[in-house]
Amino acid sequence: MAQGFNSFQLGHYSQVRLFNTQGKGQNLKKCSLYGDYTFNVLNSASLKAIGQMNIMGSQFSFETDQDTFSSAIEMNRHFGTNPNEKKERVEVGLLVYGRPSLFTARLKAKHLAPHQNITSPKNEKFLLLQKDGITHARSTLPFSLLQWRDDLEAIGPDYFVIDLSGSPLRKEVATFLTLLQKTDKRVPILSGNFKKNLL
Repeated sequence: MAQGFNSFQLGHYSQVRLFNTQGKGQNLKKCSLYGDYTFNVLNSASLKAIGQMNIMGSQFSFETDQDTFSSAIEMNRHFGTNPNEKKERVEVGLLVYGRPSLFTARLKAKHLAPHQNITSPKNEKFLLLQKDGITHARSTLPFSLLQWRDDLEAIGPDYFVIDLSGSPLRKEVATFLTLLQKTDKRVPILSGNFKKNLL
């Protein structure tokens, strides 16, 4: 904060306590806190709870389907319209491109050795990568909702998240641009539940 940073993205609700202003001066009140997709926000009730915690916004779970996402965004628009109520409306974002981790682990074990491939029972391919002592299991295919960009813009979230950190940058940018430009080149992707029914 002394270097001028005032917006922070949190990976877990408990990290709000790091920004508790009691006994730490007034500077922390100027912070804008946001939630990562790891907050697992999946309905309007969780958006309302985040607003009551004074978190400015959060990414919605990328496991959502279109109807669930649309309904939550619509409900969120009405939160906090009563001036006597505590702030509740939050900014809502959604990961539309990236290679999010299937899981992360700090455990050092032979079966979690970096740069090995693993395959799920559904024949999905994952690669184990290690960074800063943490092992990430990431899909060999990118996750993308870019093919439904028009539908997403019609729903009207506040922001979209594009994460290019999942593989070498030049390769990741090329894949992203191919999908963004809707070329005839077919790129295999994961698209989750967006056009399916959330179970």
